[in-house]
Amino acid sequence: MPALWRAGNTATTTRTVCVAHNITSPSNGNAFKVGSTVNFAGTFWDIAGNRHTAKWNIDGTLVSGVVVSEPSGIKSGKVTGSYKFTSPGIYKLQMNVTDQNGITSSVATNGDLEAIVVVYDPNGGYTYGSGCFVSPPGAIPTNPTATGPVSFGFQTNYYKGATNPKGETQFDFRAGDLEFNALNFDYLVVDGSNAQFKGSGKIIGDQSGYNFIMTVIDGDAPNGGGVDKIRMKIYNKNTGQVMYDNMPGAGDADLPTIVACPGSIIRITDPILPAMIVSSRQIETIPGVTQFNVKVFPNPTSDQFSLYLEGGNNDKVHIVVYDALGREVKKFEKEGGNIPVIFGRELKGGIYVVEVRQGDNHKTVKLVKQN
Repeated sequence: MPALWRAGNTATTTRTVCVAHNITSPSNGNAFKVGSTVNFAGTFWDIAGNRHTAKWNIDGTLVSGVVVSEPSGIKSGKVTGSYKFTSPGIYKLQMNVTDQNGITSSVATNGDLEAIVVVYDPNGGYTYGSGCFVSPPGAIPTNPTATGPVSFGFQTNYYKGATNPKGETQFDFRAGDLEFNALNFDYLVVDGSNAQFKGSGKIIGDQSGYNFIMTVIDGDAPNGGGVDKIRMKIYNKNTGQVMYDNMPGAGDADLPTIVACPGSIIRITDPILPAMIVSSRQIETIPGVTQFNVKVFPNPTSDQFSLYLEGGNNDKVHIVVYDALGREVKKFEKEGGNIPVIFGRELKGGIYVVEVRQGDNHKTVKLVKQN
């Protein structure tokens, strides 16, 4: 007989809820250095008495998992596994569980978030850009009709010995009354023509802390498709509430589809070639020789560079500029080491290496020329 409601009385009902499959490790927001072995873990539930095997799917690559424990009553079973990542990238992760009858179920989420593994190379990338794109309706959940141009600017790079990349990201959406600035970065991943970097910053006028993930495609890079594209996601670092996303509903590992405005620039470069240029001309430090320092600014620049020597003497200075393929594009000399050198206005946009020699001293500096 159904229960009847009577004034002043309350009734409660207790129900058992079994949690569905879930990937529990690695947690979203972690990043791993290339070459790391990453441990996986997940939970699953099934009828007690069934037996299971498991595999992990890493962007289409299947690796064996270990069923540590089977479900029992309302207690979930547990799967573990691991994989060594030898290339940087953003990898989608999926856990597959198969019972003794050959029926497979799977999960690709960590709680409510897409399960991904971020693998970065601290020696493997540099990206910068500036310009605009048109923000679509729905990008701001609290103001879904807001649409219009967004101006952006960013540059990020790993410096020698650094654990985290350095740089800056600026974002201004006037129609949505949203301005964001970030100086703190967690990781930078460069994978061919694609790059993704994550960090934290401030929404102007709001004291809360926010994380962001920016993903870009360099259209001019090999396999870049000829069109620069950008995706920006800003969310509350404590609650996960999305404040802005120009691809709402897309996974964090998905490639951007929003095209940058004509005249914008997005550049992704691989410093391996410049590093090879430097190492092929490296000179060992000679004991007793006073070492100088080379400073070039502004860097990046869209105009020209100013080069200064600190600690130089009055000997002749030899300067050679190489492009990203190691080709010599400029060579000149100057008398005396304490006179600034102005150059670079004629250089096209891209990455360059300037090599400076004075006697037994030798320094190289990476330059970024913006279009």
